[in-house]
Amino acid sequence: MSDILLLQAAVALLAFFCAGIVKGTLGVGLPLVALPITATVMPPAQAMALTIGPILVSNLWQVIEAGILRTAVQRFGTLLLGLSVGIVIGGALLSWVDVRTSLLLLGTVLLGFCVAQVLPTRWRIQRRDERWLSPLAGLASGFVGGLTGLYGTIILSYLIALRLDKDTFVGTISLLYLVGIIVLSATLAGHRLLTVTELIGTVLVLLPTFAGMLLGRRLRQRISQP
Repeated sequence: MSDILLLQAAVALLAFFCAGIVKGTLGVGLPLVALPITATVMPPAQAMALTIGPILVSNLWQVIEAGILRTAVQRFGTLLLGLSVGIVIGGALLSWVDVRTSLLLLGTVLLGFCVAQVLPTRWRIQRRDERWLSPLAGLASGFVGGLTGLYGTIILSYLIALRLDKDTFVGTISLLYLVGIIVLSATLAGHRLLTVTELIGTVLVLLPTFAGMLLGRRLRQRISQP
């Protein structure tokens, strides 16, 4: 194995272990942590493909654990639809974008999300406004996610503004991530951006991801609802 492959493997294992801790603790953040770290040693499209297995399995686990599937689908069905459509559109454009542009887009999305989190203003969205805001938030988040792999940034901010309780938040965001990664995987495969090599890699990073999630889940049980 060449030095570059060893470096990529080491960085990926560490990135997904750390991402698993964050995911297990907060219920979110796996791609936000894993994707930018792995993208430092491999092309963004390849880094996106590595996240498929951990995102799919970890969110399926959390959706089942939360036990709110029917309620979440009824309330956030239009958000799920908008997210799916946006990912298909954004993913179609990804095949035309070069590596440098992909990295620039990825960095811009991360920077924008971080800035939004430190702003003193905390938006609150009323439930009556969800009917028209949910599909728009889903479409915008999906479009960004199709291009960068980070389709959770906008919907994460959106759900935070709804002030959901801790368990409902974790179950809902996990469902959105689960649907999103299924659509993203199909889109990448359709544009020949998902190969057997990436599929093997995404299976291999499941172990460090779940090791981190188990640790993070213990931490979450110690965190009280604000």
